[in-house]
Amino acid sequence: MFKIYKAEVEKQLELRIKVVRSDRGGEYYGRFDKAGRNPGPFARYLQEEGIIAQYTNRGTPQQNEVSEMRNRTLKDMVRSMMCCTNLPIFLWGEALKTANYILNRVPTKSVDKIPFEIWNKRKPSLNHLKIWGCKAEAKLYNPVEKKLDSRTVSCFFIGYPEGSKGYRFYCLKNTTRFVESQRAVFMENGYDEIEDRVLDFDEESMEIDNNTGSETSEGIVIIPAVETNCKNHDNMEEDTVQTEILNPPVQDNNDIPRHSSSKNFKSTCAK
Repeated sequence: MFKIYKAEVEKQLELRIKVVRSDRGGEYYGRFDKAGRNPGPFARYLQEEGIIAQYTNRGTPQQNEVSEMRNRTLKDMVRSMMCCTNLPIFLWGEALKTANYILNRVPTKSVDKIPFEIWNKRKPSLNHLKIWGCKAEAKLYNPVEKKLDSRTVSCFFIGYPEGSKGYRFYCLKNTTRFVESQRAVFMENGYDEIEDRVLDFDEESMEIDNNTGSETSEGIVIIPAVETNCKNHDNMEEDTVQTEILNPPVQDNNDIPRHSSSKNFKSTCAK
């Protein structure tokens, strides 16, 4: 990847990379053996190209603050994007590419201009940005499409393709899971989950609390009987009011006691 990046910098920007700063990871720094430091392939490539390699000390990532902060920002964005959808976890790479795509088009403290503007000498357009992970209906190219075939495919938006204008989608019901298309309708107002979340309740978790009441598996709210003393201000006589279950369901189970009708529910204070 570094060779591709180096060639692109030299051809597109007409610049040369002079210094590369990294940590002391084995993929950058190399390994130590009995003879001392044994540079790895990447370190040897930098030596051959005349590029100066700078390494941070052990346990001091703050010496490479710009890249470390950018890595943290990317990971935080990916975590938030994945948490807001129910897409499979293996799509984190697509989320990472999309996060990097967005960060290159917004202002940053490390440079005076937007990174995209520095690289392409023009300001980026943000009109095509969509919410990552939203459901979409994409129109795919199908040369053998019949008159009664569906014109769109239900899918999820997962990013932007490299080198072409359009969008990348993840399709569950299509033979090709990853597709690209420029024509699509995005449902960005709400996130549609891949699978409905099913909550399993056991009998013990649905026991009725005698103090506060609870909800049954049929969704009927049970309110326990509460005795209330109502006093008449004229003769100070007391009466008892009992609260019944609201709209009890019809039960076939003989173990569940039948509740009184709604007429018994209407109790008033004696005058």
